[in-house]
Amino acid sequence: MKRVIGGGLLLLVTFAFPVFAEESEKRGNALGPLDVPQVVESVKRSYPPLLAALIQRDIASGRMQGALGVFDLQLFAKAGATPMGFYENGEFETGVRQYLGIGGAEVIGGYGYQGGDILPEYRKGRTENGGEFRFGVSVPLLKNSQIDKRRARVLQAEYERKGAEPAIAKQQLNFLQAATVAYYRWLGAGQRLGISKHQRQLAADRMGGLETQVEEGMLGRIVLIDNERLLVSRDLEVVKAQREFETAALALSLYLRDESSTPIIAGLERLPKGFPQTAGPSPDAMVEGVQLALKQRPEILANELKIRKLLVDADLAENDMKPSLDLFFSGAQGIGESRYKDRSEFELGTGFEFKMPLQRRMAKGRLQEVEGELGQIRLEATFLRDRIAAEIATTYAALAASFRETQMASTNVRLTQTLLEAEDERFKQGDSDFLALQIREQANFDARIKALQAAEYYHRSQVAFDAACGALLSDE
Repeated sequence: MKRVIGGGLLLLVTFAFPVFAEESEKRGNALGPLDVPQVVESVKRSYPPLLAALIQRDIASGRMQGALGVFDLQLFAKAGATPMGFYENGEFETGVRQYLGIGGAEVIGGYGYQGGDILPEYRKGRTENGGEFRFGVSVPLLKNSQIDKRRARVLQAEYERKGAEPAIAKQQLNFLQAATVAYYRWLGAGQRLGISKHQRQLAADRMGGLETQVEEGMLGRIVLIDNERLLVSRDLEVVKAQREFETAALALSLYLRDESSTPIIAGLERLPKGFPQTAGPSPDAMVEGVQLALKQRPEILANELKIRKLLVDADLAENDMKPSLDLFFSGAQGIGESRYKDRSEFELGTGFEFKMPLQRRMAKGRLQEVEGELGQIRLEATFLRDRIAAEIATTYAALAASFRETQMASTNVRLTQTLLEAEDERFKQGDSDFLALQIREQANFDARIKALQAAEYYHRSQVAFDAACGALLSDE
């Protein structure tokens, strides 16, 4: 799979890059040197996968709005009649029902009418000629008083809505890390191209002087041929470095986009002078990083939200263990002339209703299941913190080692440059041969490339450390 992707990218660089890059560079190069904050801002503003991830907020908000439907005001109506029978009558009832959510209470109010022939006293629904206004209140005293399925659904939907944020933050963290690494690869490839061109220019600038020395008999023609060979060899190195830079620019263009989300290919004109200067990692950086990670890492928040959601399930299971004892009130206000002498114009009723399954196996099983899940996720939370701390320690060790490597590489460049300048002076005075000069040039070139690689690896290690701490998510 990697070979297929690599081959496809190579073909894209070979055939599509010149055409695609021309317009892109015109747009991008006018912006000046490219730095990390510009790439980060581009990812946050225009990177399509991150924009797609942000839609998860709308999806979660939609679920939350759907869950709030349990508080919707319910309208009801019914009508019926007995056109043939001992008591011929008709009835009609309409009203609204509202679940309050406060203590699990529910209220109902409306209008009812039942009339026709004289109805028997045991007919509860019989009304006066004008019907009656009715109301009722039901209040749970044990089961469903603190929580019920409807309130639990709303709470869980709220945690799901909040859970969208760490999911988005996790993807954003990955995208920002990948984008920053792509930037440093692009910067490193550009710097390598510059070093390769400089190395090639040394051989080109020397050609005229060697031709003069060969014509004057001071050097053999073999030296001139060797320099021509060296020039061709360094031309090949420039072509290779150019290809690597173009590949890195295309990879970076996935993250570097304009306001219309069109990829921008950053050319050589946007290269800064070098990698950012740094004083190296602070001795306290690892401890501070762990503290920051416990606040910033999205996995920590996602784990906490899972626990809260399961606690709602646990509360609901404990609620189902309780017996149901509901207190209710009902009232009716008659309208019009009274038809039934055994009914008052206003009536008020109250009472209790008790229910309880004797075995309660469903509630016990669910409670046991939730407690087991809570135990699992709490153990996972402990391991998650340990894993993050180990990740921070590992990336910090790599960061510290890479910083020491950059210092040694810089020293190596300085020493090889001194030796090269001395060897070049000896060659000009005739005290050294061309082979020795080539060796010094190659040693200096290798030292510069190693220093460049060390600098790139250091900054990529810094990105890995910042990602482990969650610092890439900070707005600062």
